[in-house]
Amino acid sequence: MGGRMYAIGIAAHCVQCGACVEVCPARVFVKAEGVRALRPGGCILCGHCVAVCPVDAVVHRGFDGQEFPPMLAEAEPSLDSLVGFLRSRRSVREFRQKDVPREVLEKLLDVARYAPTASNAQDVRFIVITDRQRIKALSRRITGWVPLLQRLARVPGVLAWASRSWGRKRLEGYLASLEGFAETLRAGGDPIFYNAPALVITHAHKKNAFGIENSAYATYHIALAAHAMGLGTCMVGFLTTASRYDPVVRRLVGIPRGHRMATALVVGYPVHRYRRLVPRRQPSVTWSGV
Repeated sequence: MGGRMYAIGIAAHCVQCGACVEVCPARVFVKAEGVRALRPGGCILCGHCVAVCPVDAVVHRGFDGQEFPPMLAEAEPSLDSLVGFLRSRRSVREFRQKDVPREVLEKLLDVARYAPTASNAQDVRFIVITDRQRIKALSRRITGWVPLLQRLARVPGVLAWASRSWGRKRLEGYLASLEGFAETLRAGGDPIFYNAPALVITHAHKKNAFGIENSAYATYHIALAAHAMGLGTCMVGFLTTASRYDPVVRRLVGIPRGHRMATALVVGYPVHRYRRLVPRRQPSVTWSGV
């Protein structure tokens, strides 16, 4: 968001602590004969300078009319409570047939805007689909490839290539998923979106070097906020994968020309309530320099 000239001033009651100089990623401020904004044209509107100043001496016209509420220690979760909350979030695939009100979805999107973006670009774009017929059309389009993929999986040459490319274990998992899809379809179910009432999609320009990462952070903010509000979510990688190869999928979703889909998340009210936290494998780490 840099490149625009913002009026940035330092009030007379500045205590010359230099905190704004140190935290500014764009190096707008200098401390030479007092703190001053030397390069306001490089400002990316991150707000670090205003947020860190202990005496509210930074006057930033780029934030006119916007509030900077104080950070309250009592509002910050302990590490144990934060980890407990993170562990309690589940990927939900069973949803009640209850629509998610628009104001609830808007609240989730409001939370998503606080996710970090490279250089504070704030460039994540959202598409929200609550039309169940449109979601079903997307599901039919994607699952329409299942019979062909199953036939291809029986071709020895294709099977050998896929095994080399993905690994035998992963390939076996994909083949099992295809069979599970087929069974769900025969039973009249939806193996892609799980009959969820809402689908939240992010997209970014193809030339945006950090569009996928920015979108992923925003999407996980939505998933966590949804969990806090009693909603369930699940990432849908089959949709993002299909969008790379199928122009019909991109058209059904409404991805603008020149953009690519980054993430897809179904949102709804879960059928089941989970009672226990689930263990996970220890992280695989390569330590360097210790």
